[in-house]
Amino acid sequence: MQALIQFTVDGLGFAVLPQKEVQHYLANGELVELLPDWQLPDYQVFAVVANYPTMSVKTRQAIELLESYFTIL
Repeated sequence: MQALIQFTVDGLGFAVLPQKEVQHYLANGELVELLPDWQLPDYQVFAVVANYPTMSVKTRQAIELLESYFTIL
């Protein structure tokens, strides 16, 4: 993602980028929003795991973190 953002900032084309990741580039004028009324269709993200009750604490916390991140988008 960071490489795609940098390529876009460097003027090598345009891209569909998450607004949270590029807000500062938009604010300082390094990037310009194109087609502001156009949006990507909704999407779903899935976590495929072996067995939830026996899942490690780190994996469970990572899934919960991702869930909270995608919920606020």
